[in-house]
Amino acid sequence: MLTVRPDLQTRGYGKFIISVAENFARPHWHAELIEMSVLIQRTELVAYYIRRGYIDTGRRQPFSPDDSRFEEEHTRKYRLHRPNYSKQLFEHIINYYFNGNQTNEKIPLALDVGCGNGQATIGLSLYCDRVIGIDASENQIAHAIEKDNIEYRCNKAEDLTFLESNSVDLITVATVLHWLNLELFVEEVKRVLKPNTGVLAIWTYGVRTLDNPNADAIHYEFDRIILFPYWNSRRWLCDDYYKLLLPLLPYKSTLVEYTIEQKTETSIGQYIDSIETYSACQTYRKQEGEKAYQDLLKIFREKIIDSYTKTLNGTTNDETIDFNSIKLSISGLIRLYLMRKNDIH
Repeated sequence: MLTVRPDLQTRGYGKFIISVAENFARPHWHAELIEMSVLIQRTELVAYYIRRGYIDTGRRQPFSPDDSRFEEEHTRKYRLHRPNYSKQLFEHIINYYFNGNQTNEKIPLALDVGCGNGQATIGLSLYCDRVIGIDASENQIAHAIEKDNIEYRCNKAEDLTFLESNSVDLITVATVLHWLNLELFVEEVKRVLKPNTGVLAIWTYGVRTLDNPNADAIHYEFDRIILFPYWNSRRWLCDDYYKLLLPLLPYKSTLVEYTIEQKTETSIGQYIDSIETYSACQTYRKQEGEKAYQDLLKIFREKIIDSYTKTLNGTTNDETIDFNSIKLSISGLIRLYLMRKNDIH
């Protein structure tokens, strides 16, 4: 049974204790998550705690994007295998910024918050004179993708004191909003964005699916059941495309939403490597040890390979097969929110 309750702690603060039975069926869990979402939307106290970041599973030490788990190998795979963003997404941002006017102008200064090692930052650099990418992880910044008009800084989103007030034309938040202390971040957004023209762009992707039904079911089991206790509970805010967080954002009178289909062509080998970039995998590795982690990946890898090789030739694993040559596609939706700084918050 999944339950949510405000549990008062020191200084009057609280956190949400999300407890889940060890064995649960997917439909029951999904229905209860929806019920939890409704509860959160209706409870001001819960919204108060979400705004301040007091969300936890109560079962594991959750992953934090600025901790040491972004180690060398993890960062390397993160750079290689995290999804890039489509040209269509950036075109929506540019079109909104220039009020639908066709122009060859570029945005003077963009700030990419939680940039990781630059997946969105690189895309932005094509449309901006200058881009600053910030991330709380020193290791991510050290491995960021370089370009002449990009500057990277190890910096938290909630403290933008290195920027002058009313100095930034565009702030982007690519799939990291759920990690931020929203109250502090929003105050900084209001301070640094240029009045009347400054734009805040936020996006995230929801559940993605594989093109093989058997493989997709295996992925779901791994992601949503086996790894469930190891995900930071903030991660589930992505599944409804940040709908729970929208009331906490500024400039809602200017809000425009876009839904963008994204399909990634990859190989089995690259897909398996991308799984290792999951924060839940890093938490599992730290909590359960290297051997247990490698055993978990081995079982998952064998199941995925089996689902595709059986589809191809009716056999199980064949050591002569080059699994990097077996292609697969991953489909999903990205939800983009655009808003412009005005006097109505």
